[in-house]
Amino acid sequence: MRTKTILFLIIFYSLILPQESREFRKSEMLKYNILEKSNKINYPGDPNFDVKFYKLHVTILYDVKQIAGETRIDAQSLVYGLTSINLELINNFTIDSIRMNNAKVNFTHSSDKINIVLDSTYNLNEKFSLTIYYIGAPGYTGFGSFNFYDSYKNKTTVWSLSQPYGARDWWPSKNDLGDKADSSEVWITGSNYFNSVSNGVLTEIINNPDGSKTYKWKNKYPISDYLISIAMCNYVEIKDYFHYSPTDSMLVIHYVYPGEDTDANKTALMKTLDALTVFSDLFGPYPWLDQKYGHARCGFGGGMEHQTIASMGGFSEMLIVHELAHQWFGDLITCKDWQNIWLNEGFATYAEGLYLEKMYGWNRYSSYIADEMYWAKPATGTVYCQDISTKDEIFDSRRSYSKGGIVLHMLRGVLGDSVFFKGLKSYATDPRFMYGNTVTEDLQSVMENESGKDLDYFFREWIYGEKYPVYKCNWNYSDIGNGLYKVKLAINQNLNPNPAFFTMPVKVAIKTSVTDTVVTVFNNLQKQYFEIDVKGNPLSLTVDPDNWIMKDLSLTTGIEPELELNDFMLYQNYPNPFNPTTKLKFTLPAVETSYMTSLRVYNILGKEIITLINKELSAGTYEVDFTGQNLSSGIYFYTLRAGSLIESRSMILLK
Repeated sequence: MRTKTILFLIIFYSLILPQESREFRKSEMLKYNILEKSNKINYPGDPNFDVKFYKLHVTILYDVKQIAGETRIDAQSLVYGLTSINLELINNFTIDSIRMNNAKVNFTHSSDKINIVLDSTYNLNEKFSLTIYYIGAPGYTGFGSFNFYDSYKNKTTVWSLSQPYGARDWWPSKNDLGDKADSSEVWITGSNYFNSVSNGVLTEIINNPDGSKTYKWKNKYPISDYLISIAMCNYVEIKDYFHYSPTDSMLVIHYVYPGEDTDANKTALMKTLDALTVFSDLFGPYPWLDQKYGHARCGFGGGMEHQTIASMGGFSEMLIVHELAHQWFGDLITCKDWQNIWLNEGFATYAEGLYLEKMYGWNRYSSYIADEMYWAKPATGTVYCQDISTKDEIFDSRRSYSKGGIVLHMLRGVLGDSVFFKGLKSYATDPRFMYGNTVTEDLQSVMENESGKDLDYFFREWIYGEKYPVYKCNWNYSDIGNGLYKVKLAINQNLNPNPAFFTMPVKVAIKTSVTDTVVTVFNNLQKQYFEIDVKGNPLSLTVDPDNWIMKDLSLTTGIEPELELNDFMLYQNYPNPFNPTTKLKFTLPAVETSYMTSLRVYNILGKEIITLINKELSAGTYEVDFTGQNLSSGIYFYTLRAGSLIESRSMILLK
């Protein structure tokens, strides 16, 4: 059963990680252990209009576990002749009416989708506004979406958690990561028992004639619909201030359950100020300095990075750090689609390590990285999430979190600290990306501009490839006179599904009787031979001494003087996925002088698309270009035949 599997993973992982990371991972995995409905997700949303503003007014009918909602949406047409739009809201809700310019408009509501007939025809860039009135019981999908808790720690609690597709479970929205509203408001009406919390700044509290209260929250920055939230309980407030300049400060407010405002919790929550200082230095100013940052206690394990107010299942140091890092990577800069979720979760995971390094030193950082590598190695599939139909695939802890974070650690190793951290801040403060959305190629472009290096190989193999390198290294040396020695190093990689082998700069540390030397070799072949001249008799050699590469490695002494070509090999195409051109590389072994060779491409039904090679070839390595210019996106197969030898691989055309 799924529950047992998750429990086993939690127990197993708790044996190998430090306490803080262990607590965070356990919380995250418990958060995942929520049943998910199989309703088809209509993602992304309607492309014909751009959302400018959301205003939610939700009235909590706690006794019957329902909400009465009023959602206003201001938008702008992106096409000529716009007469209708689609929004998403689950069928649990009854829509009383939809109004434009004080008049009702026609609509249909089925399959969790609202089709709205607009009050007139809108042309390109013309603006319109509509308000939807609805009532019903919220849904409970993904990580929970919307919850009424009667007995969590004996507290009556209401909270939302819409990631990834759950906004529609409690309010009508577009459901498109790439379309942030320019601003938002959330008004919450409920019993006077509740202290109600949402994004942005609290502008007013109204005491209503019926004894209820309405809390009005206003956010003036762009926001994704899944980051709009509410949290309600009879909270106690713990206030502090982040002094980001000698004369300016920002409210940092924590909404905790009564009885949780203890000295121990106050001390734990003060780590928020430390993390704000660390991240402001690394990433640039906190994005919402004129609003607030805070935490709201909620009834789930882990945390959720709602803009300006993280919903929290506890206050462990690493959980505080992780959710705060998301204010930059996830909220300020949001992945453009869920396939690129590593740009949110991988960054927040790596930020934990950077925080540990700044607060406690390099050894804590190194230990953290080693733990994350251990967790990331069993990850399956590509860091680029190819299946976004379920939360378990999108938020795979090993792949999106741990391996995503390790990719950034390895990129730091490739670029060096100075360039890496300059690039990191440039990415976080780039006006093209701030308050907007990015994909992997945006990060790659920034890092290439900062470094002057072509990093395509790196992102292709680590984001769009699978697994990690397995190195088998051998070394020896010879005396070449005058106190100099020639170190000979052979690096062999086991064949990998995609890429066939990894291209990486590899640091090599050599200790001699005279000095210690560290050199970097660029390993871009499956089998490669390097010679390094050093002063003094070599005593030891270490490959990747500072653990900059996620890998398995064995190192022995005594190598062959040459690397021989004895393997029949069809490599993974590069790049993969590709659009529209990719390279197909193969090796014919030297056991025979020549082979009758064919290389053909097939579609997923087995129909031949093209013959790229069909002739006699001698032993050696070859590379052929293949273009999918006139083909549709999908999976294709390429098959190499050389005499009696045959091998096939798959590739992805992604337009």
